[in-house]
Amino acid sequence: MTPHVTTCLHTSPHVTTSHHTLRFLPNSGRSLPKSAPNPGQIVDQWGWGQWGGGGTDGDVPPSPPPSHFGCVLPCFGCSFPALCASLPPFPAPSPFPWAHPSRFRSISPFIFGEGMRTSPFFGSSPSFYLSPPLPPFIPVSPPALLPHHISSLIPILQSLEADGTPDIPSLVRSLGGCGTPVCHTLLGDPPPTPTPIPEPWALLAHLLHPNATAAERGALLAPDGSTVALAPLFAGVEVGLKRAAGRSGPIDQPYASLDALYAVTITEALGTSFLVARVNGTAALGPDGCWDDVDNPQNFTLLGPPSLVPHAVANGAMDGVLLGTRLAEDPIPLSVLFRRYYGVDNGIARGWPHSSRRRRDFGALTAVGKLEEEVAAMLRVLRGLPHTHELLEEFGEEEEADIARRAAREFMEVYVECPAIIPRCMWGARPYRGTPRPLSPPLGSIYIHHTFVPSAPCRSFTACARDMRSMQRFHQDTRGWDDIGYSFVVGSDGYLYQGRGWRWVGAHTRGHNTKGYGVGYVGNFSASLPDPEAIALVRDGLIPCAVRAGWLHQNYTLHGHRQMVNTSCPGDALFQEIQTWHGFK
Repeated sequence: MTPHVTTCLHTSPHVTTSHHTLRFLPNSGRSLPKSAPNPGQIVDQWGWGQWGGGGTDGDVPPSPPPSHFGCVLPCFGCSFPALCASLPPFPAPSPFPWAHPSRFRSISPFIFGEGMRTSPFFGSSPSFYLSPPLPPFIPVSPPALLPHHISSLIPILQSLEADGTPDIPSLVRSLGGCGTPVCHTLLGDPPPTPTPIPEPWALLAHLLHPNATAAERGALLAPDGSTVALAPLFAGVEVGLKRAAGRSGPIDQPYASLDALYAVTITEALGTSFLVARVNGTAALGPDGCWDDVDNPQNFTLLGPPSLVPHAVANGAMDGVLLGTRLAEDPIPLSVLFRRYYGVDNGIARGWPHSSRRRRDFGALTAVGKLEEEVAAMLRVLRGLPHTHELLEEFGEEEEADIARRAAREFMEVYVECPAIIPRCMWGARPYRGTPRPLSPPLGSIYIHHTFVPSAPCRSFTACARDMRSMQRFHQDTRGWDDIGYSFVVGSDGYLYQGRGWRWVGAHTRGHNTKGYGVGYVGNFSASLPDPEAIALVRDGLIPCAVRAGWLHQNYTLHGHRQMVNTSCPGDALFQEIQTWHGFK
């Protein structure tokens, strides 16, 4: 009988253990924030959705996503998706060592036989593998509207530093950060919880555990518009500080083969995610998500079925590697480092915040071969651990090597080689008016535009989101179009912004809207060029990734708007530039 890894309890309202009953919420729909649903809101903006082409990848959702997926996945710290998110408080007598969902640190995916795949109930003795219980969960009653934003984290860090808290990253683990056996072995025991709980600790715990049913815990909105999971971020920071202090990792096998910086940030989650995906045929990467209010973010909603490595975890992991590397060389206060890196309160002198370059910088630091080696080493470790060895029982050495190869390659393709695309719900798009017309990809052309108005490039998430809303209002209210005309818009902040996306006919190039995608640069580029980074986002990122994903023909043609209709768009300077690009005709 072939084991099957069941990660979601879609039909069972509860699972009974020998100790007590754990209730799991079945799938339940919930409406999206006010700006939703919009075209492209439900899926990874690359449209791969569930990586490899499976699952939903249309831009207009058939229905709102569930707010709770009822999933039980390996719990790699509270910032991972579906982290026991559907568990309400346990009905067991108090005190009980697992009195909060965050206590489930190392739950294996349920391993069931073939006959359990369609059973309405999964039986009475599921295989839980629990790490030693942590101190009782800290009750938190912070201000109700503390924004889940990086800017809320900085003063907490400053307060902890002022109080002389010696090891803030390990404190994060004691409050519910990375708590897997690998993290525990590589990083050691977290500090005990003091009594009474200091206020900064309680505030930090609130950011890690916003509520008992959060779809993704410990995720914060950054000033650049990206969302960052705290657990892998602080785990990487902790490794960097230990290295700066001259404290090396364990020398015992099999852990000695691991690079601790990659192990605690990304490779344990990445290796396990691809194992689960291989067994179940589920997503291994993604999805993205959206906040209910970018000015006062409180609730984060995943835009599709969760994997172990959604975008927020990938962002937190890359940031953890980058900042851990930085701290190993020159340890500085975390509040200063985070302020500079994320650009909080003008924490950088000029230009983009460093976080908007995380993909480029992670790629420069981490070759795909390095990541493959680290995932392969992690899989060898996971084979020997009780909570994951069953995942690898079916796989031989060649299959294990193939999983490591695919995991590294696909992670680098999605999160390094391809640019990040800000979804419609994050820039505050209005709903599409009417019914969008579908395209039939792969398409043969891509058309380059400049917006002319707004005439100045947008250099921050706030400015670019404002320009997107302004253009959509003009296109809908003045021109009478159904939506913003462009397929995608290019900011000078390091990000692309979704317009009508990959699947829906735009209103960008009269007579050619069904034949290609319209990409508009924010600004007037008659006499000057966009920033080199903004040029590279499209030339070296968007276009080759669109070809690889099947949205654009391999032998595509690239045109300036003026070649198709009587217009000066995309401006003399930008038109001269695109004549040097591959595919221009």
